[in-house]
Amino acid sequence: MRYIIVMALATSICFSEQKQDNKTSECQDSFAFSYPRKSEVSCSKDSEFYAEFLYFNSHQSFEYADETDPEKTRTKSNYYKPGFRLGMNTLFRDDWVVDIDWTYMKLKADSNITSNDDSVIGALLPPDAFDNIMNTASARRSGDFNTLDVNLIKPYRISRYFVSKPMFGLRGAWIDQDFHARYFISNVKNNVTIKNDCWGIGLRGAYEAQILLGKGWFFYGKTAFSLLYGKIDVSQNSTNIIDTLEYQTKNSFNNILPNAECALGFCYSRFFDDHKYLLTFKAAYEFHYWWNQANIRKFYDLNPAANDVISDSDLSFNGFMLGLNIEF
Repeated sequence: MRYIIVMALATSICFSEQKQDNKTSECQDSFAFSYPRKSEVSCSKDSEFYAEFLYFNSHQSFEYADETDPEKTRTKSNYYKPGFRLGMNTLFRDDWVVDIDWTYMKLKADSNITSNDDSVIGALLPPDAFDNIMNTASARRSGDFNTLDVNLIKPYRISRYFVSKPMFGLRGAWIDQDFHARYFISNVKNNVTIKNDCWGIGLRGAYEAQILLGKGWFFYGKTAFSLLYGKIDVSQNSTNIIDTLEYQTKNSFNNILPNAECALGFCYSRFFDDHKYLLTFKAAYEFHYWWNQANIRKFYDLNPAANDVISDSDLSFNGFMLGLNIEF
């Protein structure tokens, strides 16, 4: 009986060690096609949370003044503003990963035009040959940018040093922008205020490539494109040149909102607490582009009903990202 117990314990220990060795081998030596994500030295984790700090600069054409003087002076100030991206993902099925993230950014920019004489024409004011000229005008653009993405990701390990991560899913977006133009006519300030709000939802496709450099370091590049169907609401109010008329317009319409983005960066990963947690530090440069996002209108006659779109300008922003991922 004593020998039977000893043999049973020895068999159990050998089986346990063999199972553990197989698991370790599966985690460390799986280099063909699908593979446990981020598993250079250990098994993949089931869940991941990440937080990224964004510091972006936005650009958008705002045609608020025309100039006839070649000696004009135009200055623009596009401010870098902070933002963030919060997200999580988890293993879903057969190495498929479900990823959800929310991105928020603050937008702000200023512009100023000055000429040597009264040669600046207020493009957003009703046309008036006598009162609609000045020597200085300025404008400010501000707003809030939000996106919510839900993606399915399928990682593939093409080789020991290259990881391919195609992904597809849905994107929702809502962008609120305020434009404020100031025209100084005979030392009197005339204001034009515009609200340009839009929202949309649609399909998103993306691709990320990772080049593993060893010792926890890797370089990555990511590109994405989305087609959203949504609604744009424009509300515009100009100072009255003629007291009996109201130069106000409101317009709401549905539109396709295409957008694209790309990012290049480096990451460093390290395990903590006996391989229970994997921390990844990220640093990258990102660029985003939205087509036909702003729809500003112009009055073409003293009759307020005579107005049309003067600008359907694109919105772009670029900047730096610093992030931290926690897998467990």
